[in-house]
Amino acid sequence: MPAPGGNTYARNNQGGRPSKYQETYAQLAYHYCLLGATDKELAHFFDVGVSTIYYWRRRYTGFSDAVKQGKMVADAKVARALFQRAIGYEHPETRFFVVSIGDYQQEIVKRETIKSYPPDVTALKFWLTNRQPQLWRDRPAVDLTGNGTRFIRRDELTGAIIIDIREEKAEYSMR
Repeated sequence: MPAPGGNTYARNNQGGRPSKYQETYAQLAYHYCLLGATDKELAHFFDVGVSTIYYWRRRYTGFSDAVKQGKMVADAKVARALFQRAIGYEHPETRFFVVSIGDYQQEIVKRETIKSYPPDVTALKFWLTNRQPQLWRDRPAVDLTGNGTRFIRRDELTGAIIIDIREEKAEYSMR
C-alpha cells in the first residue's frame, strides 16, 4: 500500500514544493542572456527570486551551461564592438541620391560607398585601462605593503602640526 499523500517519510519523496524549473528554461535563458540579461533580470523573467536562479545554475547543468554560453557570446560581441570602436573601422553602406535628369524630372540613384569611423579616444582609454591596468591606470598604484614606509605616531604628527602653527604664528606676528 502506498504511503499517504504528504508523508515526509515516504520512499522517493524529497519533500518541499515542486520546482518551477522546466527543461525549456535553458533555451530561454540562453537567448535572454544573448540580449545581455543579468541573473537578476533572469529571475524577473522567470518570476522567481535571484537565489532560485543561483540554485538552478547549481542543480541543472543544462541551465547553467546555457546561461554561461549566452553571457559569453554577448560579452564577446560587446568586446568586439568596443575594440572596433577603439581602433576605428569601415563598413559598406548603400546611399540613395535624388538626381535631376532635366525637364523637371528626377531619378533616384543608388551608390555603394564605404563609411569610415575614426578611432575613439574614450574607447581606447577604456580598453587599455582594463587590459593593461599597470601601464594605463588613471591613478598611480599606492604601495600598501609597508615596504620603505614608516608609520608616524599620532603624538608625533600632532606635535609637528603644533610646531608648524607656532612658527606661522610667530612669522605673522613679526609683520
